[in-house]
Amino acid sequence: MTPLSQEFADTLPSLRRYGRALTGDRRTADRYILLALEILSEEPGRIRPRHDVKFHLYRLFNDVLSVFEAESSKDVDREDPYHRLRLGVLGLPLLSRKLLLLVMLEQFSVARAAEMLELSEREAKNHLADARAQLRYVTAALHDTDSLRTSHKQAA
Repeated sequence: MTPLSQEFADTLPSLRRYGRALTGDRRTADRYILLALEILSEEPGRIRPRHDVKFHLYRLFNDVLSVFEAESSKDVDREDPYHRLRLGVLGLPLLSRKLLLLVMLEQFSVARAAEMLELSEREAKNHLADARAQLRYVTAALHDTDSLRTSHKQAA
């Protein structure tokens, strides 16, 4: 296996995790990853040896996903409060979701994630702040729902 092939192999598990977290669905994520790899086989110049393979694979995956973003959101059971937490993540605008996951899950710096998504660092920070605020709101609502359920059980 060539060093470049080994870098691809090393990056795929984390790219799959990112894809699942971003789309909410393993099959959808795998389809987009496969499409990104097919594009790469047709346009191998997108990644040059001795460059940041992980960065460029994630960038290509994000480009593919952006084309199909309408498909990436899945319906969830709105009656179950724990699904609302997932809706909080999946309910984020796609760009905010990408940034949040690239920084928090995949450990890219804000600057690198912004570069990957072709944003200024300031824009990226604003999107991240909005995403974090929305997630705090959703988790607070989830906590309130759990507290309400507990108090109803104790009263019964």
